[in-house]
Amino acid sequence: MTFIDYLAMIRRRWLPGFIITALVALSSVILVQWKNTKPFSSTVFVSIGTVQEPNLQNNPTNIFENVQASDQFSQTVQGWFKNPQFLDQLSQKTGIISDISASNQQKQNVVVTFDAATQDQANMLSQTVKDELNNEIQTYDNKTGTKFQAAILEANIQKKPLSLILFLLVGILGGLIVASFALYGYEYFLRKISSPELASEILRKKPVERLPGFDNQHQKLQFFSAYLSKTEGKNIQYISTESQVHKLTKSMENLVPNKTLSSVHFPDESLKISAHDHHVIVCALGKTSIEDLRKIETLISPSFDLIIVEA
Repeated sequence: MTFIDYLAMIRRRWLPGFIITALVALSSVILVQWKNTKPFSSTVFVSIGTVQEPNLQNNPTNIFENVQASDQFSQTVQGWFKNPQFLDQLSQKTGIISDISASNQQKQNVVVTFDAATQDQANMLSQTVKDELNNEIQTYDNKTGTKFQAAILEANIQKKPLSLILFLLVGILGGLIVASFALYGYEYFLRKISSPELASEILRKKPVERLPGFDNQHQKLQFFSAYLSKTEGKNIQYISTESQVHKLTKSMENLVPNKTLSSVHFPDESLKISAHDHHVIVCALGKTSIEDLRKIETLISPSFDLIIVEA
């Protein structure tokens, strides 16, 4: 089946296609909302420095060594956020479980990020991170005799943008794909002709026309009258699975006076298919069954035209 065939199938079964597409699109939006349990994002910026001796503050060598030491210590601070014990302390003091990560940003700077369910939780967790970092640095200094400190501790809390329109559009696209496969499976299960290629394969002849469907009987009458008037042969038999095939043929008799027309409603009147100069077979996509078309193929003469109509 081609892409056009899938679109045609959705059009002729638009109601179930619409329902499936709407359900998939709505489900995608609900799923995004459900998964987005922590819409607030917090970033704590930490800049590590050292407490310098007053008489060494302007010493270039001392400044360089302090920067190097602070840079190396920032790696230690980053490692604390991979320590389960340190993370447990944060969770116990806030009562909040959150995935917290830390990364280096240039020299001696550490960026701590996490998500929270509410802005209050984000504020609480940000403050706790700052407090615990200060406590941990002070404990480290006391044990090692160093003089590191968090020179800068800043928190930035933002609500993560959630584009529901984008997810809705993605859901609609996914819904159309799901609907096309579902409808194809439905027609395949019912053994209906879903594409012109399948009809051509059964009858071993390509269709002479593929019509998008008719808005009314008058439009259909005008087309087939004009078509049959140009068809070779005088005795023509019109074969269709449409319920009003006899009424249509009767109406065409006055419009095509130079032809002798007869009609067969298949499969109810399969025994009426007989030798004629020419046969015209109308296959309605989504309605004509595969078995019916196979039976027609065994009964008709070699001279026939296949016309595909979108049901």
